Amino acid sequence: MNVTYLGHAAILVEACGRLILMDPWLNDPTYHGAWWHFPPLALGVRDLPPLDYVYVSHEHPDHFDPPTLAHIDKNVEILIANFGRKRFRNRLAALGFHRITEIDFGQTFDCGGGLRARLVAPDRPWDDSAILLSDGTTNVLNVNDCHLDDATLSRLGD
Repeated sequence: MNVTYLGHAAILVEACGRLILMDPWLNDPTYHGAWWHFPPLALGVRDLPPLDYVYVSHEHPDHFDPPTLAHIDKNVEILIANFGRKRFRNRLAALGFHRITEIDFGQTFDCGGGLRARLVAPDRPWDDSAILLSDGTTNVLNVNDCHLDDATLSRLGD
């Protein structure tokens, strides 16, 4: 599994012949012009290879950035948690994405080629998620802003 840190919460994972971009904010600025990457990004969204999946953990603009998403192929499969409220899903659809997969927390999603993903719910009552990727040999847990307490982390470790 190859994990490339792009900046802030944006990570590119290559495993089992699949490419997953996570929490893409790759277009400055965000938060109404108040946030910029520092140091500046080495790679922008236009520098990325073709993607198989884009995982977005939650709606905050430093994870879900419409200007970045505008440059991503609308045929890519978007992975999000199956939140009770559908506002997040609807916002992605409004950007032109039509392959939006909502994954129930704790369920395994087969990404193909032996790569599996599972979303983890936060330990606080808001819409957020973490993602656990496994290729059968290596596990990567991307927690981003998702608050996980020690008991949850211990269960994941087991």
